Amino acid sequence: RDLGNFSAIVMGQPCMRQITLIKTILPNAKNIGMFSGESSQQYGELLKEAAEKNGLNMQIEHLNQKADLIPKLKNILETSDALMAIPDPTIYTRETVQPILLTSYRYKKPVFGYSQAYVKAGALAAVFSNSQHLAKQAAEIAIQSQSTAGILPLPQAPKYFSVVVNSQVARLLNIPVMDENALYKKMLESETMPNTASKATNE
Repeated sequence: RDLGNFSAIVMGQPCMRQITLIKTILPNAKNIGMFSGESSQQYGELLKEAAEKNGLNMQIEHLNQKADLIPKLKNILETSDALMAIPDPTIYTRETVQPILLTSYRYKKPVFGYSQAYVKAGALAAVFSNSQHLAKQAAEIAIQSQSTAGILPLPQAPKYFSVVVNSQVARLLNIPVMDENALYKKMLESETMPNTASKATNE
């Protein structure tokens, strides 16, 4: 297959964007905890590198058996300022979402999710890209290819995004959080993105 004619928008958010969300909401945070499984181990290491560049220590617990979930979660929460959830289907499932969130509440530590659904379930906040964001970026890729003899760019991360916050959880944990639009603008300012990204709207 000719890779020059193949492109894609990966679903995962850029590591630095996720770290920026945490730093913007918790500017005094020092230690962040997260789980990784077999399918997300490499992603965890990338997040760790991004965290270190922002003065954060990322504590990664590798989880191979769900029976170890709560004991390892307690270890994370005892030494971290927050838990970052990543889209690993072997760790974050319908069966584990409530135990993770409830245990985190008991330790008064926020969970940063990876989707609107996770924030609705009880995570403090998440950055995500919806179908409109992805469609807009895909259209730009198609237009760009017309000026490059049909050659498509390499697979890329989502350019456009939104931020969602669970204000009830913020009050419960006594964490002051700016409104979603202000938070979104703050994150945009911190990113080095193409000029077109500055025109993105928080849809």
